[in-house]
Amino acid sequence: MSAPAPALGQSPRPIVVVRLSDPSVLAAYVSFAFAFALVLFPVSFPGVISRNWFNGHLVLTLALLSCLLNAVSYLRVAHIRSRRPGLLAPAALGFFTVVTVVGLTAIETKVLVPWIIGLPNPQPHITEEILAHTYFTLMSALFLPFLAVRFLQNFNAGRG
Repeated sequence: MSAPAPALGQSPRPIVVVRLSDPSVLAAYVSFAFAFALVLFPVSFPGVISRNWFNGHLVLTLALLSCLLNAVSYLRVAHIRSRRPGLLAPAALGFFTVVTVVGLTAIETKVLVPWIIGLPNPQPHITEEILAHTYFTLMSALFLPFLAVRFLQNFNAGRG
């Protein structure tokens, strides 16, 4: 029995190395979509976000949306570069995305809410603060997990 020809064998594809430009493009698209929705629906879009925040659904929605967008971005980069998606990087992306969303929401709850309540007329500021917090959290949840994965990949490359 003869051995298979080397040309017919499949060579293993290297694992995806995340560049920081990858989440920047995604963040730009999401930022444009957020601004576009705000311009098209100046009353209803902030109203939906505020209602979800008051009902307690905004954190879960942001976490799921951010995880989905990060997963699509990671798989898109792997496909474009013809690389094999590893298991550790997507798990780290999901973990850091949820930690970012929950952490920024906890900071907002502990810092901004008492400041808004202390104002003489807080009602006009509530929707603006919730909208700004949602945008900042979404942009951070799209960029910071990729930054953490990139640092971990550099750390592993230095040890190898």
